[in-house]
Amino acid sequence: MKLAIMTALIAIVLISGCVDFGGLRLGIGGETSSLENPDISLEITSIPTQVKAGRNITLTTNISNNRQTDLKDVSVTLYDPCFFLGNTNIIEDLELRPNRSKYVMTKLKAGDTSFERECDIKFKTEYTTDYNMERSIAVLQETEYYNRELQGTLGDISLHSSTTESPLNIVITFSEPLPFIDNDEVYMYIDYSYSGDGYITKIDQGDITIEFPSNLEVDCNDYELVEGGKCFGGTDIVCEDIGSDQVECKRLGCTPSEGCVAFDLSDPTSADCPTLGFDDCESESVCSWEVSCTGGTQSITCDIFDKSECVSGLYSGCLFSRSVDHVLNRNLTFIDKKASRSTCTLTTHASEPIDLRTLRLDAQYTYILDNSITVSVRPR
Repeated sequence: MKLAIMTALIAIVLISGCVDFGGLRLGIGGETSSLENPDISLEITSIPTQVKAGRNITLTTNISNNRQTDLKDVSVTLYDPCFFLGNTNIIEDLELRPNRSKYVMTKLKAGDTSFERECDIKFKTEYTTDYNMERSIAVLQETEYYNRELQGTLGDISLHSSTTESPLNIVITFSEPLPFIDNDEVYMYIDYSYSGDGYITKIDQGDITIEFPSNLEVDCNDYELVEGGKCFGGTDIVCEDIGSDQVECKRLGCTPSEGCVAFDLSDPTSADCPTLGFDDCESESVCSWEVSCTGGTQSITCDIFDKSECVSGLYSGCLFSRSVDHVLNRNLTFIDKKASRSTCTLTTHASEPIDLRTLRLDAQYTYILDNSITVSVRPR
């Protein structure tokens, strides 16, 4: 009976090809180190796990983007290859699209040793991505607020919040509960932390932006007011109306063109005009060198225009959306997985009985993960 059980267990291992012990999988001829968080999944496998000095091993690296947005500046580096020789930059400056993977094979050669030794090959994985948060901000006029307070319906106002699932965690709290009352002073606290097996060393100045709603007047110690906006909508462009501006012609999706054109068709020599280069064209009295824009009517999106172009009225269908953002004005340094708190003073304003708007926060961060894989090296 025991023999049958052992045989069955061995069969299971042979069929599956590996046994999983936490983040380390021991496979037939290979060992896999695994890392995973809401942003990425990473597996690095060594084949084989035992090698003689002077022989090669193969590291297979498979990294996947678990998010719905891009991972940028993705790199996997062997920062301590023990005494193996070879390329230590496995992946460099990769942009990984959502739900995509990258697979790489790397050969390393074991150095000489006079005794058997366990060699820990240490690697670092690094990437940059974003974090987004939205939450409702409700400000009530006094009459509305006190009526609801008496009726016990302040909590009936529908508020929403959403946050990117991420190792980075930014929490916003207030000194007063929502909804706020009009013309009140409220303190907003912003706490920064991260979780997981990796680490964030810092978030750089300018890498967090908060778009406050218009029902709040804001004064933040760590954020600087920056006015911005964007052009949106769509419009139609007639390429032939652009004229000789070749740069503008190309920017608007049309085709720049130039060539020698006959303007006196009664002269027999005018038939030669289209075949002439610039110098010869200019020397002919019946020819003229013309620069033009072709392509008919092009439908374009208005986001290519700056504010002055957008509001000029030249492009029907384009509208400008003004925004006032607060941008991080210092570097956030993390110690024990936390950075120091930011504080904002808010003055509330309600332009209607229930003034319900949205606060948005966008951040960019770089996350780093360390791990290792062990290979046994024997003398020659």
